[in-house]
Amino acid sequence: MAKWEDVESILPFLPLILRSSSSSSSFALFWPPRALESLKALALGPDVSRVASGEVLFDAILDLRDSLGLSQHPLAHAAADGFALFFDELMSRMDARVWFGEIVPTLARLLLQLPSLLEAHYQKSDEVFGKEKAGLRVLGSQEAGIVFLSQELIGALLACALFCLFPTSNRDAKLLPAINFDYLFASSGISYPEADDWRISKASLCQFKVLSAGLIEDQQDEALEVDFANEYLGGGALHRGCVQVFFLKLLIVTDAIEYDILSRPGTQRKPARRVPDRHMSKKYTDV
Repeated sequence: MAKWEDVESILPFLPLILRSSSSSSSFALFWPPRALESLKALALGPDVSRVASGEVLFDAILDLRDSLGLSQHPLAHAAADGFALFFDELMSRMDARVWFGEIVPTLARLLLQLPSLLEAHYQKSDEVFGKEKAGLRVLGSQEAGIVFLSQELIGALLACALFCLFPTSNRDAKLLPAINFDYLFASSGISYPEADDWRISKASLCQFKVLSAGLIEDQQDEALEVDFANEYLGGGALHRGCVQVFFLKLLIVTDAIEYDILSRPGTQRKPARRVPDRHMSKKYTDV
């Protein structure tokens, strides 16, 4: 079946239990029993799980982490306040009803499928790529390789990160960046400069031109594009870092001058659409 070393390399960073056969190379992945029951309750909705607020959601996450043996590694300070602030104050009541009534149960059901999704992933990796490794695994620094993931598996892994279920004890040793969303929610209460702060600032700037329409990747004017990126792929966006915008160039602009460090075939570019911006009365912004 799957390359055993692939599974071994990633297993310490997954919240699942591995059961392997001593007589063959086959294996199976499982949620620990307590975590399985908690996820089943979440999947049935707030009438069963009682998760109908950010505060209770965070308590449910703590219970899940305890069932996985992760309670000895506390989440980021103020993460609980961040969950409560975002889901109970910043999110509208209508959106909150949809979130807790529909989205959280859907995410829980997706997490229940994580073991089978991973097993199918490794099986398909063997069938499609043969001797070439393409399964989910830890790639070392300067190690070339392919990792082939389905959208459904990516969704399950992101749900796992949202619920802060990934073990983090040995990530630093492998130079892996933060993956759980606790720091993201812990930073939601941080204050940033207001518009007036920028207006009255005495700091000098060079001459520049601002274009209020169009997309970065579609601009025809000659320009020097500078990106203050993070040293890690993904940009440390979950840990008060900077997002690596050059992904946009690598994926869309074919003549971009970049070091080819990552290729993501199969990605999809969503069409631009107009959405209301809550901070701009009767105005719209492109996303």
